[in-house]
Amino acid sequence: MHDALAEFFTKHQDVDIFCFQEVFRLLDSGVVPESIARFAGYEPDTDLFCTLKRYLSSHKGHFCQTFKETYGVAIFLKPHIQIIRQGEVFVAKGDWDNGKGWDDSDHDRKIQWMECSSQGTQLTVKDKKFSIINTHLTHRPEGKIDSPKRIQQSKTISEFIKNTTGPKIMAGDFNLLPDTQSIKMIEDAGMRNLVKDYKVSSTRTKLYRKFVNGPKFADYIFSSSDIQINDFRVLPDIVSDHAPLFIDFW
Repeated sequence: MHDALAEFFTKHQDVDIFCFQEVFRLLDSGVVPESIARFAGYEPDTDLFCTLKRYLSSHKGHFCQTFKETYGVAIFLKPHIQIIRQGEVFVAKGDWDNGKGWDDSDHDRKIQWMECSSQGTQLTVKDKKFSIINTHLTHRPEGKIDSPKRIQQSKTISEFIKNTTGPKIMAGDFNLLPDTQSIKMIEDAGMRNLVKDYKVSSTRTKLYRKFVNGPKFADYIFSSSDIQINDFRVLPDIVSDHAPLFIDFW
């Protein structure tokens, strides 16, 4: 909802870390690949990453491409959040060019991760190291239920979590229902499911008009046991068909 973004970011300008999914970024040539320009019939902001940089001028944006170098996820950090190291992990292979059409195709999926340290005064615990993990997981063609692809995806993520030391927060659009084995695998890897623990009833807004026989879920924030949660909320702001999730930690 482009018309609502300015008010949203003004209202939440004190947020230290933003995790975004479905972010478009123009190629250096300024050309938009044809498959992106016709992306599901949308008319997207084909340089949303640059738009976000304008709204979040006090943050530094980091883009992780998942499709044709122009589409992916992004993390924006305030300057007092220092990056120690960062990377990405491939978690699901796409088949976008299979010729089957939008409903039966998907693109590659990854997790974007950063190990960080707070050097300023805005976080209570200075110089505390922690990891931020941002993702947008597969959503076709099975809907939001378990599938072999999703089980393998969660296995890869769980192995990464187990091999990543220190406090961790994982956020994003998981395209999964809360009672799936795929979600339980992440919980079993030692991550607290805040959507479940805080009894969230939905992570969708009124803009989500697809028929669903039951609660509407897609988005989650998970935290390791060594993260102190001060607050967790589904924000009322309507800037997408996904509701913004907010976490205050330490």
